[in-house]
Amino acid sequence: MARSKHPAWEQILGAVESPARAPSEIQEHIRTCDDCAVVAEEARRILESLSAEQLPHPPRPLVEQTLAALSQRLRDREASASARLQEELRALAARLREGWQAAAAALIADSWRASPALRGSAGTGSRMLIYETDDFSIALSLTNDPDSTGRSLIGQVVPRQGTSLPPAGWVLVRQAPEVVGERLTDLGEFQLAGLAPEIIDLDLVLGDKHVSLHLPSGS
Repeated sequence: MARSKHPAWEQILGAVESPARAPSEIQEHIRTCDDCAVVAEEARRILESLSAEQLPHPPRPLVEQTLAALSQRLRDREASASARLQEELRALAARLREGWQAAAAALIADSWRASPALRGSAGTGSRMLIYETDDFSIALSLTNDPDSTGRSLIGQVVPRQGTSLPPAGWVLVRQAPEVVGERLTDLGEFQLAGLAPEIIDLDLVLGDKHVSLHLPSGS
């Protein structure tokens, strides 16, 4: 299951030094990640200091030592953020195992039911699904992985009432012997790869709400 990684220090430095040439995904990550935004601000201050008039060039060993220290700080922050996410995931998994009550999401649209021709050759086409609860609409695209027997899932959760989602949402998969999961983006988006074909149930945690989704078989 793919998980988003923090950019390397060199990538953040390059994005700060030459924004026009920086990949859009790096710029977006810096904009939405508090940890990387702090690192970017540190890089910006370093570049401003280095470009100041009459500033002597620092010794190369000092520059390399500073860059190494900043790279290590970024790795430490990534490890700390990962540990916090894993701790949060373990707590959610424990609640699921204890029988956490969920609101069932109703399947209201299925592209394959609307038109069997959309299945494509040998069932390789994406299957579009829309679920609803009283509070949320959930759009999914379910696809068979071409190089394996697994499935990939892209989705987005949209509030039906109000203008924003509860912060720090999760999508969870009960995949024996553990529960695995991904955080939702600020726009309620998520992507899961390598899902076992027998996985037909997903859990969404949205603030204090727990939503259960049953995926159709035969995809």
